[in-house]
Amino acid sequence: GIAGYSGLSTITGLPATNGQNPTYDIVQQIVWGLRRANVNPNAWIMHPAVGQALSLLKDSAGRPLFTDVYALGAASQPVAGSGANFTYPGPANGMILGLPVYFSSQLSMAQTQGTASNGTTVYCGDFHFVKILERAAVDIAVSPHILFTTDQTAMRAIWRGAVAITQPAAVAAVAGFTVV
Repeated sequence: GIAGYSGLSTITGLPATNGQNPTYDIVQQIVWGLRRANVNPNAWIMHPAVGQALSLLKDSAGRPLFTDVYALGAASQPVAGSGANFTYPGPANGMILGLPVYFSSQLSMAQTQGTASNGTTVYCGDFHFVKILERAAVDIAVSPHILFTTDQTAMRAIWRGAVAITQPAAVAAVAGFTVV
C-alpha cells in the first residue's frame, strides 16, 4: 500500500522527535507544506483515533477543525477533488480544512517514534496520483467436498492487485502522531 512507498513528501519539522499529539498548527503545516511543493491536496487518510483527537480542536475563532458533514445537515458526504470519483473505500467521514477525511482502522497505532510507542501515520495529498491496480480478476473457488462431514461448503477468494503512486511526492506520510 501507500505505507511502503518510497519518495513520499516530507514536511519540514514533522514529526516531532518523540511523537506528538495532533494540533491545529501541525495540520496547517501539512497542508501548506504540500502546497509549497506545488501539490494541491484533496484528501486525508488517518486512523479514527486521530480523527477523534482532531474533532476536539478548534481554531482561534472557536470553530472546530474537524467537521462531521452529517452533523451539519449535509445531504451527502464529500468526495476528494472537484468532480472526482474518489471514494476510498466509501464516502468521506468529514472534513478537515475543507479536505475530505477517510478513516482506516487498518493503520497501525503501535509505531515507534523516539520514546513513544503509540504512534500512527497520517496521509494527506493529491490522491488522483494514487492508483489501485488489478492484476487479475477475483478468483473464487467453491468446494462442497472439503467440509462435507459438517454440512458446510468451503470457499476461497483470491484477488491480486497493488497500489501505484504515479507522483509519490504528491502524498505526504506524517508519522509519529500519538493519541490516547
